[in-house]
Amino acid sequence: MEISKIKLLRVLEIMKQTDEDHPVPVNQIIKKLKLYGIETERKSVLRDLYALRDCGNDIMLHSDNKRGFFMASREFEDWELKVLMDAVASSEFLT
Repeated sequence: MEISKIKLLRVLEIMKQTDEDHPVPVNQIIKKLKLYGIETERKSVLRDLYALRDCGNDIMLHSDNKRGFFMASREFEDWELKVLMDAVASSEFLT
């Protein structure tokens, strides 16, 4: 797979670990990408973030710009998934 595609997927993976209370600045995204062996620059990461947002991901810039970007919404919150898993596990009519 092409490096730029891998980088885009890694940026999305990093963003999925964020929320409004835990945004990530671009320089921290660059550091995390280095852990995967991906060297990049700020402009490239910003392009990836905006491309992901244009593709339907709810990525927002924190109101305090210095704090960075975060994933504003998800399909399910962690506690919602736990409730669903518990409901399925305790269901007698599902095999």
